[in-house]
Amino acid sequence: MAATDIRNQIAAYNILGSCYMLEENMDSAYFYYDRCIELLDSLSHDHLYITTILSNLSVGYRYAEDIEKAKLYLQKVFDYPIPKREQARINYNLARLEEENDTAFYRYMQQALELMEEEDDLYFKASLYEVLSEHEEEKADYFSALDHHKRYVTYIRDFFEDKYENSLKDMQHTYYLGNLEHANLTLTIRQQRLIILMLIVLLFFLFVFGWFYRQNRKAMNQIKDNINYLQRMSRFYNEKERSLRNIVLHNFNILKKVALLDQYVINNPANDKLLKRFHEIVYNNQEGINWDILYETMNKLHNDLFTRLRAEFPQVDEAEFRICCLSIARFTNIEIGLLMNYSVNTINAKKAALRKKLGVKPMGNIEEFLISYFDEKENCTFEK
Repeated sequence: MAATDIRNQIAAYNILGSCYMLEENMDSAYFYYDRCIELLDSLSHDHLYITTILSNLSVGYRYAEDIEKAKLYLQKVFDYPIPKREQARINYNLARLEEENDTAFYRYMQQALELMEEEDDLYFKASLYEVLSEHEEEKADYFSALDHHKRYVTYIRDFFEDKYENSLKDMQHTYYLGNLEHANLTLTIRQQRLIILMLIVLLFFLFVFGWFYRQNRKAMNQIKDNINYLQRMSRFYNEKERSLRNIVLHNFNILKKVALLDQYVINNPANDKLLKRFHEIVYNNQEGINWDILYETMNKLHNDLFTRLRAEFPQVDEAEFRICCLSIARFTNIEIGLLMNYSVNTINAKKAALRKKLGVKPMGNIEEFLISYFDEKENCTFEK
């Protein structure tokens, strides 16, 4: 063999010997078993390995029915320091080999029992008394057989009770661990749910914040556009000119409001409260258009036009009537929205409803319709 490790060589020889033993080739089996014995001396420090090989050799010779050699190798085990439990097993195996020799059989069984007296291997103790009981029953010593059988029953009962208790403890332990794992899993799920809920709440607040931020930015941009429109309207305002448009702007106090807005924007470049301040200046603190005075002025300029307009179209409500007046004064939808504090969308919606009441086709020009209607009816003159 090319193997250099002695342990491997011994193991190989042992396996070869067992194989030849199974084939009932005894000469070859004995040859390899003898090689095992020769190499064992070089492993004098490894007692456990030596005793294992000797026990295996004994089994092999017992299988070959060479009882003397089987006993010889088992007895060699006692030359090495082994635990009491292993010594008891060796004595037990020797007793089984000596079943035809009562003296040797009882001697080995007694030694095995003495060695196991302080050990807790209940099943092995039960096996010892079972063998004793069966042996004495064969010898017709029924009283001793019964006594040993009782001991066998006692140990085997204790063994299964102990197994039951251990199994119960294992089950309790498993149940406890299961409950603990379930509790941990439940806690983990709750924590995950809490985290998910917190994330949802956070996302909701971020969404709401983003929505309000966008709405505020949109509103701020709209206010800036409105200020630009008011500034442009004020630039084309001429107090000396008695046009319907200028009368409306004068009544709206356009110059003062634009001046206040310009002053506020200059003093507050950050424009953090521009939205609030715009409404205070344009709609709250300053009076809006005095429509009664404006209607009276319009009637003087246009031969009671607006009184007749209200009488001609009684189905038109107050807001729609004002839109008619401002449209005749040639204000755009954006300008009308600024003067009436409405959004452009609201003005468009009201004009759509107004067209239906006046009988104007969809998307038709209300101003042109009214001019044409009263020119033909009463020969009124409107601003071009």
